Amino acid sequence: MVGTSTCIIALGALNAPVIPGMADLVGFHRREAKPAWWAFFDRKERGPEELQEDEECLGGCVADGTEWIGKDKRSLTFRYRYPEQGTKLGSPHRLLKTAR
Repeated sequence: MVGTSTCIIALGALNAPVIPGMADLVGFHRREAKPAWWAFFDRKERGPEELQEDEECLGGCVADGTEWIGKDKRSLTFRYRYPEQGTKLGSPHRLLKTAR
């Protein structure tokens, strides 16, 4: 409770023009994520050839067998093959399947 009341006192001490600017920052991360979603849905409409040209995608992926090869928590891991292509993706990226 001490931290909350201190924060309220600090905000009350600010000049009035600063407060609306701080309120605008509340939705910053939500707005910042929108271009990533726009790109995701744009890529869903592209064909494999177009995805291969996009360095943020792996286009032309084909399942390499029907069996899963591993399990991470509640997710299954599958192996895919894809044609050689330039990409910016590295191992820490979260991959999303956009093909139907």
